[in-house]
Amino acid sequence: MKPPSKLKPILAIAGVMLLLIAAFVGLRNCGNYLIVDNASKSDVILVPSRGMPLRYDRGVDLLRNGYAGHIIADVPAFTYFGHPAPELAQQYFAQQPDLAGKVDVCAVNLTLPESAQAARCLEKFQPKSVLIVTGQFQTRLTLKVFSHDLPQYQWSVIPAQRRRQYPVKWWTDGNIAKIVFLEWNQLIWWECFGR
Repeated sequence: MKPPSKLKPILAIAGVMLLLIAAFVGLRNCGNYLIVDNASKSDVILVPSRGMPLRYDRGVDLLRNGYAGHIIADVPAFTYFGHPAPELAQQYFAQQPDLAGKVDVCAVNLTLPESAQAARCLEKFQPKSVLIVTGQFQTRLTLKVFSHDLPQYQWSVIPAQRRRQYPVKWWTDGNIAKIVFLEWNQLIWWECFGR
């Protein structure tokens, strides 16, 4: 049975409105989808090399709060002001006496896959579970990549940023909007071609 011809425009408008509402809800929540916070107590805390000082500080805070007994801080094998970055990182952690023997600085090459470098750094400790500290919009992709590439470990992840408001209003800040856009591109690329 065909709908009457007067009903067709109304159905078309209703369909378009539903699509617009779905698009609005999807865009509004796309920043939230990128964020995973499933932190659990682990054998070690891993702070991947694309970290900012905030990530290392968050890892130290988690260590002090009993989430793990050891931190592996991946540090790029760069030179800053005439000093190797791993050496500077070692000095930074050495300034905190309660961290003695609890932080392992692992020099990594940023041109190689992050999970492969982490595997090399993790070998020394032979952990069963690893907690990753990374940027809030990088948590989902990081968890997917590490879980796929290194399935022998139980992975959990936590954003380095402490405060999170829901929903994340990523559209109110140009820098955050750019990060969300780039992270979605990387996530879609990995889902389609990276596995």
